[in-house]
Amino acid sequence: VDRVIAVDIGTPLLDVDNITSVFAVTGQMVTLLTRRNTVEQLETLNDDDILITPALDEIGTLGFDKYELAFERGYQATRALADRLLALSVDDSQWNRYLARRDIDHEREPVVDRIVLRNESRIDDRLIEVRLRQPLGQALDRAQLEEDIQQIYGLDYFESVDYEIVPEEGQTTLLVKLREKSWGTDNLRLGAGLVSDLNGDSRYNMSVQYRQSGINRLGAEWGGRAQIGDTIILDLEFYQPLDPVARFYVEPYIRYLDYEVLTFGPERDFSQPIGAWRVRRGDLGADVGVNLPLASRIKGGLFRGYGSYRVDTGSPELGSDDFNEAGVLFGFLHDSLDNAYFPTRGVNVLADYERNVSALGADQDFSRWRIWGQGAFSFGQDDANTVILGLRT
Repeated sequence: VDRVIAVDIGTPLLDVDNITSVFAVTGQMVTLLTRRNTVEQLETLNDDDILITPALDEIGTLGFDKYELAFERGYQATRALADRLLALSVDDSQWNRYLARRDIDHEREPVVDRIVLRNESRIDDRLIEVRLRQPLGQALDRAQLEEDIQQIYGLDYFESVDYEIVPEEGQTTLLVKLREKSWGTDNLRLGAGLVSDLNGDSRYNMSVQYRQSGINRLGAEWGGRAQIGDTIILDLEFYQPLDPVARFYVEPYIRYLDYEVLTFGPERDFSQPIGAWRVRRGDLGADVGVNLPLASRIKGGLFRGYGSYRVDTGSPELGSDDFNEAGVLFGFLHDSLDNAYFPTRGVNVLADYERNVSALGADQDFSRWRIWGQGAFSFGQDDANTVILGLRT
């Protein structure tokens, strides 16, 4: 490249006096995260390059309502450099020749003779190969290949996934290049919650969650969570695919819970609990599951639980005791929501059936089940309106 035309749309950092809201703090944080890379790129420009810098002082990173003003500022900044830009212009005949050279005849895609992986990660090549659906000896299906690469990148093991068509020795090679995340495959999350009502009752919880993925060649992952407060949680789980396509998996887990259960009188007045139990329980188990097409999964497993409940507030006559649970569990999950937090379309359904069996160590035989569902539907011009419906039993 002889000359670069670059546009810097980085938002300037705010002065301390202007950081007065949670939105300003969020915008400043996003700017800090992106500005370093921008500065590094700008330092590579030379005197022959052209840099367009719109005046965006009052347009923050989250200022989506000011897009028309941003367009106008970009136009003004470009017009200010019109003389330098016009010097690079060509006449119509030159431009048409350029377009003719640039045109790619997609009806004459090369025939792929072999596929080669340049896999710079610990993930097994087979895990990648089963997700590349390009048949050998046939013309390159570019749309299908790009969809496959998106699926591979979505596994969240790689920093980048790219491809290249390499003609060599009379054959055409599809070279797929994969680079492992340079920042690691683990994730740490911190959280805090506070709930209070007009009666002066309040509850709080603080939690930390850690997860590491891609820890072996089949893409296993493990995670743990710890929470303190009104509800105490300690758990560990391990997810191990059993084949390269992750069709089958095994998932052992161990968990400890310490939580409150309110007790109500026979009139079932939920505003007037007569006492509370403190329940402490530990569970361990293992599930074996199958990942199905169309974002679905079924599983089955064994579990064993030990616990106790003790009177926390209220009359001792409420009673305290220990309990044992053991049995089998079956579950189904379907999740086609387009976003975990703000979905606009799709369905999420979770169904579990649990059977406690005294022969396996439970205090008594009984069954319980739960169904949880959520659906998002968008309508109107450009799907501008969204309705989210939920069901829980």
